[in-house]
Amino acid sequence: MRSDMSRAKQRSFLQNNSIVSLVFLINGAIFLPIGIIASLMMRPGMMITVNDVHRPATESDVLIARLLSGGISGGLGLIFLVIGIILWMRRRKRRKEMERLKREGTLVVADAISCEPSSIRIGNPRHHHGRILSYLRCSYQGIGGETYIFKSDLLREDPIPFLDEGKVNVYCDREHMTPYFVDVDESVGLGSRVFEI
Repeated sequence: MRSDMSRAKQRSFLQNNSIVSLVFLINGAIFLPIGIIASLMMRPGMMITVNDVHRPATESDVLIARLLSGGISGGLGLIFLVIGIILWMRRRKRRKEMERLKREGTLVVADAISCEPSSIRIGNPRHHHGRILSYLRCSYQGIGGETYIFKSDLLREDPIPFLDEGKVNVYCDREHMTPYFVDVDESVGLGSRVFEI
């Protein structure tokens, strides 16, 4: 019999939004070809029914049908595709920036102030199974006495009970304090992980 820890999976506090960009990309990949194929299928001379009258399609009928099918389905697919690409590129850019800050940035250890709710809710709010995503706010006092307030990316749950003495690792740019990355996952229990069973 396997133990509960062998079935446990490592849990990240950060909210993963890659599914949203994937949904937009898939919808765009479905609707765009449908619009293109539907607009190319219509030809002059095809039999169509307009107001219960069966007649051959004229050039103007073909033009209107192509504009409607290509414009509605193809246009919708193109919009979905562009939104999906933009979301995917933003996520990829943020991930590269986080890796760069961890590799080349300055590490400061900030004090967790609070975990504040965002306006974003995931799950099913009608049945009270929804979860409100949150941000972790933390502060750091610089050498010159200035106080910096940092805000994490969206979190699935409150990490403060799991933090070691309320300390959070923040990676900042070497020249300035922005851009920065609040590394909640590495700050939990000095590198230990939280597992979901």
